[in-house]
Amino acid sequence: MLTLTQVWGALLIFTLCPLVGALPLSHWVVTAVVGERSPLPASGTLGVPAAFEIGLPVGLLAFLLEAAKGIGVVLLARHYFATDPTWEIVALIALVMGRYWASQSVGTTSVLWGAIAHNPVAAGLTLLISVLGFTIFRERQQGRLLVLVLFPVITALSQAQGMQILLTACLSGLIAWIYDKQPEDLALPNPASRLESRRLFGFFRSDRALLSLEKPLDAATVGAKAARLSQLMAWGYPVPTGYVLPAGDDPAMLLEITRPSVKSPVVVRASIVGDRPALASSAGQYAGSADLTSPEALYAAMNQCFRNYERPSAGQYRRDRNLPEGSLAVIVQQQVPGICSGVAASRDPFTSQGDAVLIEAILGSVAQVTAGTQAPERFRVMIQANDLPDDVTVADSWVIPTALTLEVQGEGDTPQRLLQEVAFLARHVERRSQGIPQMVEWSFDGDRLWLLHSRPLIPPPPDLPQDQTLALPGSGSSPGATAHGASLVGLPVCPGQTRGTVRWLKAVADLRALPPATILVVPYLKASEIPSLRQLGVTGLIAETGGQLSHGAVVAREYGLPTVILSAGRDRLKARQTIRLDGSMGTLEWL
Repeated sequence: MLTLTQVWGALLIFTLCPLVGALPLSHWVVTAVVGERSPLPASGTLGVPAAFEIGLPVGLLAFLLEAAKGIGVVLLARHYFATDPTWEIVALIALVMGRYWASQSVGTTSVLWGAIAHNPVAAGLTLLISVLGFTIFRERQQGRLLVLVLFPVITALSQAQGMQILLTACLSGLIAWIYDKQPEDLALPNPASRLESRRLFGFFRSDRALLSLEKPLDAATVGAKAARLSQLMAWGYPVPTGYVLPAGDDPAMLLEITRPSVKSPVVVRASIVGDRPALASSAGQYAGSADLTSPEALYAAMNQCFRNYERPSAGQYRRDRNLPEGSLAVIVQQQVPGICSGVAASRDPFTSQGDAVLIEAILGSVAQVTAGTQAPERFRVMIQANDLPDDVTVADSWVIPTALTLEVQGEGDTPQRLLQEVAFLARHVERRSQGIPQMVEWSFDGDRLWLLHSRPLIPPPPDLPQDQTLALPGSGSSPGATAHGASLVGLPVCPGQTRGTVRWLKAVADLRALPPATILVVPYLKASEIPSLRQLGVTGLIAETGGQLSHGAVVAREYGLPTVILSAGRDRLKARQTIRLDGSMGTLEWL
């Protein structure tokens, strides 16, 4: 039977302890020092790790404040229930629940020191065994699990009461559940942190997860792009060397290994766990960075990748394409000093059929083509099935035979033989990939052709919008003539037909008041904006520059958004004109 004093004590535990747990003391410390420069984890609250990354004094202050919370609630329970230690565990459970309700996190530091105050022997022995295991194996997730299992076991072995053992197991289970739902910010890149601080605190992160593309990689751990690059490298294709930093690991070791410099720049690319490349390309949604020549620049670029994953447009894309919420791994590769680069589609991007390989090329880096900010040279290279070797698993069989010459259609400065080599490589990757048509990113450094990436070619959806008053492709109509005698012809990007009102996009603010059935004129097709444009009621796009294989073009086709690139005649387009747009034939007709 509880005394009146103990009843008041129980009320305090159930009301005050959750409030104490909800206090984001470490978050307040960090934001007081660096303001809002630190990216928030999914929990929305910065913890002790983020404070240590700012500097040792800031970290110690946050650590002491959070530790005081855990010790304080245990001492509160002990004051009212001096002979019943089970209430101390109840206080810790209430503390964790308050923290979770406020910020969807655990408050590891508070719980740890609360456990030490509650049972120093069990907590100390648990920590000793866990630290030894972590030092040897350096696996952070397994280290957490070991602590959560050992603590109730050692508590039981210390001749604790049955209820105390049960509540300790409940506390461990609750923490494990929260960790599974929302990991803390131990590995969140922080632009306000200093590299020396991260190295000092980096021991508490696993570094075994730093993986090389030269090893077989699992998409469930490192994402679809990293796993694909690893597979291509294992198949013998010329993929630039690189490393993968899985979600939740510290970049300090990667920074030490890659050592970017002016003479040895690197690129950063995002690899999303949960991506399904056969159904959704994710092209341009998590834009990486190139020309990184210092550890600081590399660190900032990795941080930007994490920011890109949290952008509303990226979330909208995942929802639209039915992709699960996953995590982001970072790929760091040596940058190819490309003098000529581009993208190749092993089949027609509209139909995924045909004998021609479509190639878009430009002098410089591949990013100029994928971003769609410049007009590339366009070529079609004809290649037949019997031009490829019977066994594509043979080493270097992706290299075009010297005696083989392929027909190249199109004119430009890109060397004809290089185009043939690219076409042969693209079709070789297709056959090696069980005959699935591919989009291949490539670069030539003056001596060697490099394969930068390859993913399945996704055709437009079958239920494209159609305006029955327009002639369909192949019907014999001429795209240059209309009933009204006024039309423009551009480059078709995404098939489908629509009619609507012309609007020019001059600033992001222009998107706030778009009428229904808007055909939007944009400088170029920015892939990350297309999901939002679709949501705003845009039914067609006219871009001023770019190509059919840019990231924006790929995403426009995924959304079935009729699109045309109009490099000439844009001055004839006026705002609020009503037009028909045929993305299959590349025509615009005034109504």
